[in-house]
Amino acid sequence: MAWLADRAGSAMLIGAFAAGVVLHPAIERPAIERAATPIGHFFVPFFFASVGAEVNLRSFGDPRIALMAGLLIAVAVLAKIGAGYAPWWFRGNKALIGMAMIPHGEVGLIFAQMGLRTGALTRGLFSAIALMVVATTLIAPLLISRQARRDAPTSRAQGEGGIEELVT
Repeated sequence: MAWLADRAGSAMLIGAFAAGVVLHPAIERPAIERAATPIGHFFVPFFFASVGAEVNLRSFGDPRIALMAGLLIAVAVLAKIGAGYAPWWFRGNKALIGMAMIPHGEVGLIFAQMGLRTGALTRGLFSAIALMVVATTLIAPLLISRQARRDAPTSRAQGEGGIEELVT
């Protein structure tokens, strides 16, 4: 399905996602996961290395690219925290949920790479997007741990509480 998506001009990720949706209920799913996981462990580092190789560090010397990277980081962080507040019916820790969404930018790298290859993005803009993904990946654990410490009960008996209290 990834190959079909590529042939159709889309990201192979779209086809892989569709395959996952189709195969998820399959009785053979555990066997498929066991067979596919080592393949993923082998290829994922190559993906990140190829993305890193396409980043032009000199482009950050251009104030416009540096500003764009900063704006992308700010918008990514604020929008994802804000998205945690979107389900008005949810009564859990919305800030923590939003912060947990911050680092999910890997899919953006795939589409940014497509944009770079098709000429829709310059190497500088691609580099700004890659920096945003790296920065949000590093920022999120710091924000989450700070929020979790702030929300943690000051005292509790052994075995009580835990992560459930943060999200419920």
